[in-house]
Amino acid sequence: MTTKKLPRSSIARPKGAQVKKPAVQAGAVRVAAIQMASGPNVASNLAEAERLIELAVGGGARLVALPEFFAIISPSWA
Repeated sequence: MTTKKLPRSSIARPKGAQVKKPAVQAGAVRVAAIQMASGPNVASNLAEAERLIELAVGGGARLVALPEFFAIISPSWA
């Protein structure tokens, strides 16, 4: 059995990196699901969410889904 090499995650790209938009079929909608590690600092969480949303939109996403409680995670929940 051979294994395929997976493409690098968009999260690994440095801030401001160019993202190539692949061709989209007519009627298709690109969707992005963001996974992030939130903490107790709301401002930091919102800034990270904004950065990840911008990456997703830059990659052609028209709909972006964020985790529940992405803005704040209590230390007792972790």
